[in-house]
Amino acid sequence: MNNDSIIAHLDESLEGLKDFQRATVQAVMTRFDSADSSGRILVADEVGLGKTIVAKGVIVELLKAHLRDTPAANRRPFRVTYICSNLTLASENRQKLAVFRGAWQQTYVQEPSYSRLLEVAVNQTQTNTDGKLLELCSLTPSTSFTLTRGHGNWYERLIIYFALIQQPELSPFADKLSEFMSDGVKKWESAHVLESTIVETFKALLTEPLTVEIKNWCEISASDNTALQVLSDFCNGLLTLTHQTRFRAHLRSLMAKACAKHLTADLFILDEFQSFKALLDTHEDDDQTLVAQQVFNNNKACKVLLLSATPFSIIPC
Repeated sequence: MNNDSIIAHLDESLEGLKDFQRATVQAVMTRFDSADSSGRILVADEVGLGKTIVAKGVIVELLKAHLRDTPAANRRPFRVTYICSNLTLASENRQKLAVFRGAWQQTYVQEPSYSRLLEVAVNQTQTNTDGKLLELCSLTPSTSFTLTRGHGNWYERLIIYFALIQQPELSPFADKLSEFMSDGVKKWESAHVLESTIVETFKALLTEPLTVEIKNWCEISASDNTALQVLSDFCNGLLTLTHQTRFRAHLRSLMAKACAKHLTADLFILDEFQSFKALLDTHEDDDQTLVAQQVFNNNKACKVLLLSATPFSIIPC
């Protein structure tokens, strides 16, 4: 189907927008296109005035530009990453943000590559994107940005496992690492291909000196200076990990940081953004804040749409 037909369908998806919502969409697009734009736009209004609908309009306009500016032979799905406070809201608003419906959705919308930050590490080159125009991913703070509450679900630990066994020092100990990372889970899937750049970033983090806080938290001896050394000694029977869950949580934190460094989207939408303390408080130095800053401050080429219906203290974007 040609671009004109697709653009006409996209325009039809916005027929319900009110005049002030259309005006807001155009104001956002004008700001995005301006030479001095930071790439970060805040839309703030009263509850119920349709910020999500405005976000849908912005997706439509950016996708139309993507269709016009990118030759079909070089075109990849336009990726939108929607970030909100919980999974229920994410599921609900994914429907509101849908710009294709019915058969159009099946034809042109790519299944999301990730719903958790660590899933960014899984290589997507095997995914069939032929003819797909849009990919809408979602992340929530409970599944993506809070890194120290636990050691992750079984799939996150599986991703970490495959990253670990790609390290030359650890590859001979695949069975022991599988037992360590699975933590008794019986369903342990077959091999996953990971993004090489993320594996390399993860390796660099594994070789960074452990902080005193992490050593004390995991009760690791002073002689083990890096996470890689701890794992090597553990696999060789030279070290007993007293707090295995805590150390797996630390590994999850390192992998999340590695994934955040390589997280990309054409558009990030941050809903009720004032709820994300880690995104707002640039003075904190915990894992959550570091990941949030990497996602938003180091993606200058990506556009970010901030939505808020609650008064807040303005900070520089």
